[in-house]
Amino acid sequence: MNWDAIGAIGESVGSIAVVITVAYLAVQIRQSSRHTKALLQQGQVGRVANELLQMANSENAETWIKGNGGEATPESVQDLKFAQLCNLVIYDMMDFYNTHFDQLTSEEQFESACVGYSNLLRQPGFKSYWASWKASRLLACPNFIAWADALAENASADSESNWV
Repeated sequence: MNWDAIGAIGESVGSIAVVITVAYLAVQIRQSSRHTKALLQQGQVGRVANELLQMANSENAETWIKGNGGEATPESVQDLKFAQLCNLVIYDMMDFYNTHFDQLTSEEQFESACVGYSNLLRQPGFKSYWASWKASRLLACPNFIAWADALAENASADSESNWV
């Protein structure tokens, strides 16, 4: 066999190996970017959740209402606390939706969570809050809203409890 032929074969194999390596690295970089995005998103949701839970504390709710010029009646405090708990659930739903959209959850995890969210969307108070929340964000997150609305429509009719 000719050394030139062997050299040409070696170069061809080397070129193919380089192409495969570059393709593999591209996949790894894409996956790493998705994971980083999810971590940043979950960090943001964690911070928001902490703030919402703090606001759902009676003393903090009273301070917030008074600080914004309102009267901290038992009803206004209760309304603010409930709104913050509803916000907390919505941000959790949005985080889970985005995590699944980025293909970072299994179908089984996703479907199980959808059942829970569907049941929450059936609760009268949360259902009302959801309608108000989405009305002010129709242009900001239309895909998430469409997904949550589909969950609300598909909610199990036999679920009457407040449990997820």
